[in-house]
Amino acid sequence: MPTRHLDPARLKSDVARLRETRSPALAPGSRRLTGAMAVVRHHLDLLQRLHAEGATWVDLAAGLAAQGVTQSHGAALTGRRLTALIASVERQDRRRAAREAERLARADLVRPVCMQAPAKMSSPVRLAAELTRPAIADEKHAALSDTEDVIRRRSLEHIQELLKKD
Repeated sequence: MPTRHLDPARLKSDVARLRETRSPALAPGSRRLTGAMAVVRHHLDLLQRLHAEGATWVDLAAGLAAQGVTQSHGAALTGRRLTALIASVERQDRRRAAREAERLARADLVRPVCMQAPAKMSSPVRLAAELTRPAIADEKHAALSDTEDVIRRRSLEHIQELLKKD
């Protein structure tokens, strides 16, 4: 079968024309996108809590419909459609969690640093032997082991003695 030649300029204009005629908010299957799934996903905990407190799914659907959440054909959201959306969101969450757990279990992938367990140290951190100071028993060499703060204080005391008024 011979390859068909396409005119790139015409293809570009056809795509632009079709994009203008198509509604930008279409769900799969060219259904109108209403945002009901996004609303249910975002407020799933609230909806489940209200249902546990005694509200029926029909009442919750009516409340959502009163706030403008509709089905794809513009009709008010029903209790049956609300439970279908909730089941769909829960199924997506379970699948997402299962995929993530499967991905994290793979040995060939590096886990992000934030998800790695901290490394356990077998012994406390110590300086190498050549970096540690030996204990000084000599008073003459004791000044070598003084800290910077001690040296500053001694210098300050010495200066204060010199400036002392009689």
